[in-house]
Amino acid sequence: MIIVNGPIIRQLKFQSETSVTRPGRRANTTIGRFLRLFMVNVSRFLPGITDKATFGLNFFVVLAEAEHRNPWGPLSVALGFKPGISVVTVNSVLCVSYNFITIGSAENQMEIIVEEATRALSQEPVLQAFGPERRHMLVLSPLVASIFAEGGYSRRSIQQYLFENVRIPVRRFDRQLQRFWPKETACSLVRVGKLPESFCRSEDPERAVPLMWNPDEFLIIVAGDPTRNRCFIATQCAEQGLATSRAVETPGNWEKLLTELKG
Repeated sequence: MIIVNGPIIRQLKFQSETSVTRPGRRANTTIGRFLRLFMVNVSRFLPGITDKATFGLNFFVVLAEAEHRNPWGPLSVALGFKPGISVVTVNSVLCVSYNFITIGSAENQMEIIVEEATRALSQEPVLQAFGPERRHMLVLSPLVASIFAEGGYSRRSIQQYLFENVRIPVRRFDRQLQRFWPKETACSLVRVGKLPESFCRSEDPERAVPLMWNPDEFLIIVAGDPTRNRCFIATQCAEQGLATSRAVETPGNWEKLLTELKG
């Protein structure tokens, strides 16, 4: 999935609000389609040969952030880029949740997101790729983001809350772990240094263990219909490539090209 930030959203007329992830708007659709064509024709990601998906998806349209409705500023700034710079972020996507509804106070909505994040991160293919370098995406509609901001939540405090509360019983963690490594448990992996000590603080099979390694694991993005209380989660498999961000370099005659495009 490609996420864009900065002036290029306005310049190329990306859709960032209603129906943001649906094909239709020229910039969102054609660039997303280009990435898939590049993977097939240049990288030679070919069905049945190098593309070994059981089912597979076609392509994601570009997700442009609704920066003017983001109470915490653009994702690109949170990633270390200066304000006002156009930035593109490319992130591998393993699974995408349904568009779930959040209701009530900021605290109530946070608990709903924790439930959905726990569901998303504890799925077998996601847990199989459990590791310290993943970058999942939590996409909030502008309305939900505004409720959090008014309730005193920052982007960082949301990330920290998810890190502390997205957990499952260790017996469930071990059961899924043993589908791939039959002799391993959370404690055995702690003993050989492959998991943090927090995964083996007791032998209680009901003790909760985290599904995240650090608060930075969730990229928080604001986009979608500004009047709806909807969110979705896109999980990442780091084995498919880590999230990568780059500033967009435009040619010297960029303004002329934009004028011609509008014409």
